[in-house]
Amino acid sequence: QDQVREIIAYARQRHIDVVPCLELYGHQHDLFRIERYSKLGFIRYGRDFDPRSPEVVSVLTNWIDQFSQMFPSPFFHIGFDETGETKMLSANPDKLYMNLFLKVSGLVRGHGRTVMVWSDMFSKYPALIPQLPPGTIVVPWGYEHTVYEPYWKPFATPPIPKFIASGVSIWDQILPDFEMSFDNIDNFLAAGRAHGVLGIINTVWTDDVMVLMRAALPGIAYGAIASWQSIPVDRSQFFSDYAELVFPVAMEAEVSAGLRDLSEAEARLAAAVGEETGPQLWDDPFEPHRLSRIHAHLEDIHAARQAAEDAQVQLMQALLKHSNHLGLPELLLEARLADYATMKYLYADQINGFWQDLGKSPNPNLLSFYGGEIYSHDHSRIADLLDIIGNLEKPYRAAWLEEYTPYRLRRVMARFDGELEYWWTVKKQLEYFENHFHSGDRLPPLDSFTRPR
Repeated sequence: QDQVREIIAYARQRHIDVVPCLELYGHQHDLFRIERYSKLGFIRYGRDFDPRSPEVVSVLTNWIDQFSQMFPSPFFHIGFDETGETKMLSANPDKLYMNLFLKVSGLVRGHGRTVMVWSDMFSKYPALIPQLPPGTIVVPWGYEHTVYEPYWKPFATPPIPKFIASGVSIWDQILPDFEMSFDNIDNFLAAGRAHGVLGIINTVWTDDVMVLMRAALPGIAYGAIASWQSIPVDRSQFFSDYAELVFPVAMEAEVSAGLRDLSEAEARLAAAVGEETGPQLWDDPFEPHRLSRIHAHLEDIHAARQAAEDAQVQLMQALLKHSNHLGLPELLLEARLADYATMKYLYADQINGFWQDLGKSPNPNLLSFYGGEIYSHDHSRIADLLDIIGNLEKPYRAAWLEEYTPYRLRRVMARFDGELEYWWTVKKQLEYFENHFHSGDRLPPLDSFTRPR
């Protein structure tokens, strides 16, 4: 509570209102996994509160009392989104949802606060919309290139107070997806202004545990600018303007160029492998469907890698020039991760090509030659990948601890451990096969060596 009060005091000195944005129905697994509270869930150890439980109302009453005392803001966001367990397993989820909503919103209003609530569940239960208490602010959300109509359309024209919620896409990406984020902000603002919304919440989330929040700062700035000015942001000039306003003049050119390169790298990588570039970084590149997609998008992956390398050059030069490092080390680290990801995909495609060139029953000398290219202890494709991912582990750990407590750190770092173990295992299995291969033996499929065991 002292930390919360410190943030509120800091913000108040800068004329900023800190609004509590909570989850008072779903997204409660971190509470329910504790045995003492596990029975409060609709499913034991699950995610949703059980709206039928009197004990749940008692807990929520206590929480609302505490948060109302800590936060002087006139607004109180109660969450109430993505209550999937109740919807899936209850015979009357809409009634259960509305009953708990009315209880919680009544408690909040009892403290003199204006209730804010996400729109998605009311969109799924449209018959409940007319039952919203007067003054409730509904917040349609969506984070794609275009406005997510299912969560927006039911509220576009009715005279219901509303904010819109856009997002800076960092939670499933290696690099911030500035292109998608800017599209999302601009398109949602255009729709919202046309229908008289009260404001915008430009969000960032940590759905994937490997999220470095400081990398989102340019996108947060874009959302602030776009919402305050009456004309669209000039995207061609935005990164230059951002660098000029935030960084010393000695760094401006490099920061601006680096941000453009980062945006290009993520956009081209997403075009190649899909928008969730972050989780896919740790997947098996030799899985047939993934390998086929990689091969079909080699041009995008080459371009993404070149842009990631260019970004590293620009950001390293900027960091050498001045001590103002606001978000740059995190962006540089993510550029290195994108460089690794694109190398991994390009090498996987090339290794697969080598394997095809060997034929069904290769000459042992040819197998040895290509083996040297693929898994030699030095100057091979797998050796490169082991070196690069190994060298990223320590700086990522340091960056994580700059932003978070150590609570989930080991789970995050296990991904680096798993990547090292994957390539080391593939290397040793290929070496063993070569050492026991004889003329006339058949060449097994490549994925017999690369499939996780």
